[in-house]
Amino acid sequence: MAAKLQLEQAGDAATFTVSTCRTVQTKYGDRIVFSGTDSEGSEVETPLMPEATATKQLDRLGLTSETCIGETLTFSRAPNPSGKPYWNIDPAGPTPAPSKRLQPPTTAPAKPAARETAKPALIDVDRLQDVYIALWNRMAQGLSASCKTHDIVLTADAVQAASATLWIAINNRGVMANWGEPQKEAAPQIPTTPPPSGKRLVPPSKEPDFSKFPAERDDDDLPF
Repeated sequence: MAAKLQLEQAGDAATFTVSTCRTVQTKYGDRIVFSGTDSEGSEVETPLMPEATATKQLDRLGLTSETCIGETLTFSRAPNPSGKPYWNIDPAGPTPAPSKRLQPPTTAPAKPAARETAKPALIDVDRLQDVYIALWNRMAQGLSASCKTHDIVLTADAVQAASATLWIAINNRGVMANWGEPQKEAAPQIPTTPPPSGKRLVPPSKEPDFSKFPAERDDDDLPF
């Protein structure tokens, strides 16, 4: 049977390796009991400790009632001017914190990369104007047919307002940027020489006949 540690007065302390952490129900509420083995190999356990106090102390170390198993801890009491001494739970000795404690990050979190601002696309103003005029004409035709049906007088202001509304809606959908790109003209087709057919010119079958040419004249005064 584990020996009950006497930890009642301020300054009392005991160190051991925790093997169990169990909850005990009492008429004053739930209590926690830690048990384990001290440096001499003896089985020991703490007195009843308020559950809220034990949980708070373990949280301070980054431990829970499950992960504290196997850790070597020091249980001590500290002075309390207004009542019973406080409970403290600390890692044993000046060694680093228990291996199961939550460790702080070793490096600072990387800063999010700055968002790149999209560069405005180059706009072909002349082409953009042609597109808007085409849109205006189309809206005028559509509204004119609708106004005739409903016996409404169509004005230029109404056409302008409708055209601007549709223009803004198109721009909000990201289509306007494509309108600013000038159309690329197709490269002129380069004429090509047809490949040789492989056929040779047929030589004349007989010597040419010069008998039909006029004979030379003695009075020919040409220098050649």
